[in-house]
Amino acid sequence: MECDAPLTAINHYAGIVDALKGLERNPFINPVRDNISLKQSGTGVRRENYKKMAIIYTIHGNVVYVHRILAGSLITGLD
Repeated sequence: MECDAPLTAINHYAGIVDALKGLERNPFINPVRDNISLKQSGTGVRRENYKKMAIIYTIHGNVVYVHRILAGSLITGLD
């Protein structure tokens, strides 16, 4: 597979990893969302944004569970 912009892809990946590391340090920074499309991930769902991506996660004790990383435009419904 050949990428048109491999450096852009690497930088985008690094940004997502940095956002995940931020959740490791302070997972409570984002409020609990009451969004219909996020309910499939359970209760207490939170969303961290990185550019146009959304990191969907929950917190259980001292563990952060990342349920999915997807384009933010795919999330429907209101908070």
